[in-house]
Amino acid sequence: MSAMSSNSLRYLLRRLFLTTFAVTPLLHASPDVTVPPSFDDGWQAYESGDYREAARIWRILAERGHGSAQVNLGFMHDYGTGMARDPERAARWYRAAAIGGSAVGQYNLSLLISEGRVAPTAGRSARYWLEKAAAQGLDDATEALSARQQKPGSPQATQHRPTDLPAQESTANLAQARTDVLQVPVSIGTAWPVAAGYAVTNHHIIEGKRQVVLINNRGEELHASVVVTDAENDIAFLHVGDPRHLPPALPLSTSSAPLGTSVFTIGFPRIDIMGKSPKLSQGIISGTNGLRDDPSSYQISVPIQQGNSGGPLINMRGEVVGMITSMLGQTDAANGPAHPIPNISYALKTDVIRQLLTQLPAPAQGIGELQPAGGKLEVLAARVQDSVLIVKAE
Repeated sequence: MSAMSSNSLRYLLRRLFLTTFAVTPLLHASPDVTVPPSFDDGWQAYESGDYREAARIWRILAERGHGSAQVNLGFMHDYGTGMARDPERAARWYRAAAIGGSAVGQYNLSLLISEGRVAPTAGRSARYWLEKAAAQGLDDATEALSARQQKPGSPQATQHRPTDLPAQESTANLAQARTDVLQVPVSIGTAWPVAAGYAVTNHHIIEGKRQVVLINNRGEELHASVVVTDAENDIAFLHVGDPRHLPPALPLSTSSAPLGTSVFTIGFPRIDIMGKSPKLSQGIISGTNGLRDDPSSYQISVPIQQGNSGGPLINMRGEVVGMITSMLGQTDAANGPAHPIPNISYALKTDVIRQLLTQLPAPAQGIGELQPAGGKLEVLAARVQDSVLIVKAE
């Protein structure tokens, strides 16, 4: 029976969701912060060679349905990385990720089944999972199906079993195939338009990326180009082909927000978990200067998460007083990764945004702007939510 090549390598997911916050650690350690582990915590342990810790972290996340953690835990059982090889356990985690829609989980599971190391379940053959992965655009799965060669009289020609997959690279020892890493360099954040016809977001979202897309409330994608960035102030201006395709611009406040001002933001935190509908968070201006008394930013109590970066900070007149840029974090006593501190975040003041706007070339076509108007929070939210965009950079 023809099968996929035993030299075909599994994928190990390095990133599923890249951090879109510039987390600033405190100078003083605090060992009392207890937070759930993150996917990146597991990756840091893996890269440092602490496979037991990596497996522990990814198992916690995998049991909660985290697709990338499921794939990586399956990979470790598959290749015996830091543990005994166990194809059944590997298949369990690959299958969980595959059922959850992970193309990499589907591809890895198809290899495991085709090699005869585990049996298919529920009638779902290796080819079934290979086709699922190819349908999602996974290149190796697509190439494997394209390169398939039917053998006359072979039972797989009628039973629709998979044929050989081309090896990604020559190797005599699959257990050492840790360098075969699938990187998904995608950043997700929030953007919003200004009357000049540009969209505004954070520099750290688009830094080093070659393709930027804005997604409006109808799910339409607008391809954007980066016009000007300012890494120091963490701001980037984006231009779309026809600015008239942008939603109405949000008005910039003409005055600074005093201490205690009620503010809110609408953005797209953790769309992997919370979905793509806009989410609102409310708080106050808790400091008229930012970190270390930085006069160009505010400290705010608005709760934010990954994906809120670049979002507008809006007062109760519907005016933008700032742009979400970062959240404060602190490290443990061992100087480990920084963990966010709740409700201590920062926003760039609109003064800086306005100054940079004066340096931009005037586009051929501006866009209409929402007018400031007071009201209840739910009324303001309804007015501005369609003018907030998802920004995806890869």
